[in-house]
Amino acid sequence: MRYFSWLCVFACLLAAKIGQAAPIGMAELLREMVNLERLTTLPSPHYINRQFSSYDRASRIENGRKVNWFANGDAGHYLRDERRNGEVEHVMMDAEGPGVITRIWSANPDNTRIRIYIDGATEPTFEADFLALTTGRVPPFIAPFSHRLANGANLYFPIPYARHCKVTHTGRGIYYHINYRTYPKGTPIRSFSVGELQALGPEIERIAAVLSDPDRLNLRPNRTASLNLKPGEGSNIFKLSGPAAIRFFSVKLNVENLENSLRTAHLQIWFDGAGPQIDCPLGDFFGTAPGANPYVSLPCTVTKDGEMRCRFVMPFAKTAVVRITNCGTVPLRGTVSLAVRPYRWTSNSMHFYVRWRTDFDVPTRPFKDMRWVEVTGRGRYVGTALAITNPWTDWWGEGDEKIYVDGENFPSHFGTGTEDYFGYAWGSPQLYTHAYHAQPRCDGPGTFGHNSEVRWHIFDDIPFTKSIIFDLELWHWKVGRVPAYTRTAYYYARPGAKDDHEPITPSMLRVPAKPPRPLASAHTSRRGMVVTLSATPKTFQPSAVEGKGLHAPRGKKHLGT
Repeated sequence: MRYFSWLCVFACLLAAKIGQAAPIGMAELLREMVNLERLTTLPSPHYINRQFSSYDRASRIENGRKVNWFANGDAGHYLRDERRNGEVEHVMMDAEGPGVITRIWSANPDNTRIRIYIDGATEPTFEADFLALTTGRVPPFIAPFSHRLANGANLYFPIPYARHCKVTHTGRGIYYHINYRTYPKGTPIRSFSVGELQALGPEIERIAAVLSDPDRLNLRPNRTASLNLKPGEGSNIFKLSGPAAIRFFSVKLNVENLENSLRTAHLQIWFDGAGPQIDCPLGDFFGTAPGANPYVSLPCTVTKDGEMRCRFVMPFAKTAVVRITNCGTVPLRGTVSLAVRPYRWTSNSMHFYVRWRTDFDVPTRPFKDMRWVEVTGRGRYVGTALAITNPWTDWWGEGDEKIYVDGENFPSHFGTGTEDYFGYAWGSPQLYTHAYHAQPRCDGPGTFGHNSEVRWHIFDDIPFTKSIIFDLELWHWKVGRVPAYTRTAYYYARPGAKDDHEPITPSMLRVPAKPPRPLASAHTSRRGMVVTLSATPKTFQPSAVEGKGLHAPRGKKHLGT
């Protein structure tokens, strides 16, 4: 009997041990960086995604009223200062665990050191030159994890911590973002260590290879259809049965005016009898607007010959219908291909949503928060695309992102500028492409004409259990009107989710005309400085930003067009 009792105890302990979740560490998190299918289910364990940044602290809410809501002195703001060995350290992040840093960005990490303290350590667990760390010069944080593109210095790499994380930097005031997850208490996390980092060399190289060449994830299409639609004609191109998932979706048009046709081709996809969950112009769906602007990212690619590819996984339990309507004035011809594969639909599975909206002839004053989407339900926010037509060379993107999750009164993501959110800096007109963000189009000179931006929240996705609101300020240096401000939001949600999407009408599906040349610019004052704006870009020197406590000149990341 005693032997039997001990056997029962041993069996219970073994069952409890087996039932425990495996610890989450750098190896597991690295694999998440290229795993698009994980986005299709509610996170388990659940986590919250938030952001520390140097946003202007003058923006606040007092007695329910927004005060200085569009303040623009976004450099050199910290949680506090500390002294260590006679040196001042500016605290950028101080968070209780368990959690993980997913992204670090700065516009000007020059001449400063970054220090990361894990789980209450009094000495840095990791320390590096901030600029070198975010520009691919500190192994193994190599490109494409670490990169400087269009003046923006970025690091996408998991830095997990079990109990606590503090991040500081030395030197002068900087612009910064730090995105991080927080898991429920008790979630087993294997904290960052230099030893494990060194042991992960082969895995780091494997993930880097996929991020550098996402087309290696492409599946061979098993559904192909020819597109031949007269003006005003629509067709259900595919009717699919589930449970299954669209795992690869590609389109190539053969038309005379590709730019217009990509906007007037109206894509709609219904999943499981609801929807359409995807309601978007064809070109905007692929993150390229207006036109087929070549770029390569993890979920979407546009090739130089105009083929558009999407690798977002789109699951459904029973049915899916893919429809394209030609809202233009010329025939729409091309080829549409899908890779449809089995998918196990569960109570945690989600549908893929793409929501599009546009405003024409938008006044730049007063400053305003432009709404991308408001969702009620459970899901993950996974991407943002923006297309703006700028009639001047003056910088249009001083506006900050403001993301409210699960009914927050104050946004848990409050940014420092539109280009900062998209991962570049100083209003650069330079085109660039990366697995997680890109600027596929900027006509120029300066930022005149059509501008296209995209950011994918793949590793830094934003889960929500009740609701999410995504706003981004329209903060333009010129007083006047922009021909169009067009935005696309990408998210996953459980069936039954609702959002504020308004049905698209044919009159909305047009590419706005830009002036034949930039509109004239006048002298502009920046905190007592008078500068002449012209059509020839000047290089703005980030070193002009002074130390902590001094705001950068308003227009701090403006390229000086």
